[in-house]
Parts: sequence; C-alpha cells; structure tokens
Amino acid sequence: MTKIYKAKNKAITDGLNREFAGKIRINGEHSGLHIAVEFIGYRLKMSDKEIFTQHNLEVQFSNEFATGKTGPASNRLILNFAHLSHPENCPGNPTTEENI
Repeated sequence: MTKIYKAKNKAITDGLNREFAGKIRINGEHSGLHIAVEFIGYRLKMSDKEIFTQHNLEVQFSNEFATGKTGPASNRLILNFAHLSHPENCPGNPTTEENI
C-alpha cells in the first residue's frame, strides 16, 4: 500500500505545484495521507474549499483539521488524498492528476 500512497502523493503535489507555481508552499508531504497547502499572500474563503471539493478532493481548513472549528482561519488547507484513484490501480476511474 505504501507504493500506492507515495504515487498518489507525488501526483497531487506535482499537480498542485504545476497549477499554482510560486503561489503555494506544501508541507507534510512525507507524513502520511494528508498534506498542508499554504497559499502565499492569499486568505482563504469558504468558497475556495468548495472549489476543491467539486474536484473530488477532500479538504479542510487547517483550523478545522486541528481544532474542529468551522471556517477558514488562515491561508492553509489540509488535503486528504487516500480516496483518490490512481491510473495503475483503477483503470477507467478519475485519476489523481485529473482531480487537480
């Protein structure tokens, strides 16, 4: 299973870096099934979270993840990528790359 999650992690971090080059900072990419994405110089809004969930990405604002309080309190999202399919394992299903 570790190989699968490493591949998903790489796909999502590569995709985020490609789409938001120079506008994000990624932390925790070696810590498991979640990564923290900090948007440099941008304050998150509730509608930003909805954009990610429309693309099948499970996200929480960092304060929701840490304290359970609802709503944005910073410029950081926590992404869970365990549920995303990967092309090698699930032919025909949306892939991690397509979700980004």
